[in-house]
Amino acid sequence: MIASYSTDQVGLRLLGAHAPQARALVFAVKGEDLMHLDRANAKFAVHVDAAAQWKRLGVGSPGRFQNVELFAPRAAGTSGGLVTDVTSRPSTEVTTYGWPPLEFIRQGLLRYCFAEDEDASTQVSFIEQRVRVQLARWAWPLAGEPGAVVLCQPDNQTSYVFSRVIQRKRAARPAGDGFPVRDFDDLIEFLTGRVSQDSPDFDPSWTASVQAGTCSAFLRRLYAQGPRLGHLICCGVTPVQLRKSITVVDIHSLHDSAQRFVVGALTARIFEEKQGSGREPLRFIVLDELNKYAPRTGRSPIKEVLVDVAARGRSLGVLLIGAQQSAGDVDANIIRNAAVKVAGRLDAGESAEYRFLTPELRDRAARFLPGTMVLYQPLIPAPIPLRFPFPAFATCVAESAPDPAEQARAEADALGRL
Repeated sequence: MIASYSTDQVGLRLLGAHAPQARALVFAVKGEDLMHLDRANAKFAVHVDAAAQWKRLGVGSPGRFQNVELFAPRAAGTSGGLVTDVTSRPSTEVTTYGWPPLEFIRQGLLRYCFAEDEDASTQVSFIEQRVRVQLARWAWPLAGEPGAVVLCQPDNQTSYVFSRVIQRKRAARPAGDGFPVRDFDDLIEFLTGRVSQDSPDFDPSWTASVQAGTCSAFLRRLYAQGPRLGHLICCGVTPVQLRKSITVVDIHSLHDSAQRFVVGALTARIFEEKQGSGREPLRFIVLDELNKYAPRTGRSPIKEVLVDVAARGRSLGVLLIGAQQSAGDVDANIIRNAAVKVAGRLDAGESAEYRFLTPELRDRAARFLPGTMVLYQPLIPAPIPLRFPFPAFATCVAESAPDPAEQARAEADALGRL
């Protein structure tokens, strides 16, 4: 990320020869603050020592992040268009993200709709696996409607192995060949017919012959996800792609289930794409409130992905940068695999969780001022207290300074209307 922030060559050298292709995925979890990383900090000039502090770090020209793309979800409950659920930026500066039904099915994202601990501990996860495979077997592109699918009965030769099914390229078919799916509600309607044992279209091959109670539990959970994340799955939305150095994906306004869905779907895709492709160029995943997605107890598909990234990500070139209020709330496997640890002000009652700190530093950390933190990393086998320079980029809406080019255009427009 330093390569994107600095206009000097120092940051580029830190990331190596593949620095221009390095990408960072940043999840905006708390408000729209991170949606302003590409804006200068209006309060930077007040901090007279900040520029010199950045220079000592090798950043000679601190400022806003460059080469940034912003994504925000479609506003829930809207119809007749894609209204972006963001208020602090013009809609022209933000892309409405989501998953067209074809991508949702072919990426097997149904598993992230069932990410609660209770789903993983019951047979609901078993029926979800079968439904996920069946959807891939039945789905064909819908002719004339990009992103939509038509669900048609497959032939007997179609594999039940998910990876083999999605490898086959399929030609588009008309809506009359089967059941067209253009959004999540269509998918719910179709699955109700196949999974509900009270339906005339009930098909035990979709449920793996589980008990009726398990089918009902699956449908109850599916119905609950409709208003929570259904607006993310529809035609017309743009899948998130890491086209620029920094991609900010806003999830703060989503329901907790939808937040977990987005984090799981995007993290898994990045991790899968790096398998077998070499360590370079690097991929960074920045996620606040890590304890929500990889808690100390319980299990879920999302937690499994994050633990896998923490364990194997460095060798594959996928680096997880997680933040949370207390390390004790995060899965211990992630904490153990963290090569670099940074601690800010600690509550006296939780300082025992930070065993990498000396007793003296744990005591001092309870009285740290904002911006003071302790860094622990493998090159120097001792924790190092430091102060982070005041940022030259906006860290919240109140600090966001308008872009000079945009301001000039706005002033020219205003003069033109006089």
